[in-house]
Amino acid sequence: VGDLLGREKAYRLAYAVYAAQGLAQVHHSEWVVRAFDSNPATFTVLAEDPQGRPVGTISLYFDSPLGLPCDRGYRQDLEPLRRQGRYAAEVTRLAMADSHRHSKKLLVGLFNAISVHARRIARADDFLIEVHPRHAEFYARLLSFERLGGECACAHVQGAPAVLLRLDLGLQAEVIRQI
Repeated sequence: VGDLLGREKAYRLAYAVYAAQGLAQVHHSEWVVRAFDSNPATFTVLAEDPQGRPVGTISLYFDSPLGLPCDRGYRQDLEPLRRQGRYAAEVTRLAMADSHRHSKKLLVGLFNAISVHARRIARADDFLIEVHPRHAEFYARLLSFERLGGECACAHVQGAPAVLLRLDLGLQAEVIRQI
């Protein structure tokens, strides 16, 4: 999403989904912007239905001298990747409207869009994502993520439990080529 209106729609959708699940603080506004959103490298995708209603969104924060949001709980797990010279992007603000909440097609489509951008434009090596422990197996099975960090409280979602997962984008590209 390159324009402000598109980002606002994406952030509003994410906030509504997370707030409905009790994973976001209630604010006076219907959306929240983080410091990482001001980075020009931040990449956000918004999927809309044929009527122009937002149905899915996902964002990427790229590693920088400021680090990544997941550094809060997983810095010790990220440092070995950085020492190897790997460039990571954190997948964040993944949200799907109730009408599409169980759509694997939409989920895979969102991940395909960010994967192409991350690999070909940003030249990222890895995706990182914090997920609830009960969702880790789903991400492993559907998208080939592997567990990188142990369970901790995720500050971004009101302290809910999370685990850090990693996807090597080079391996992902190789799997896609073989299909």
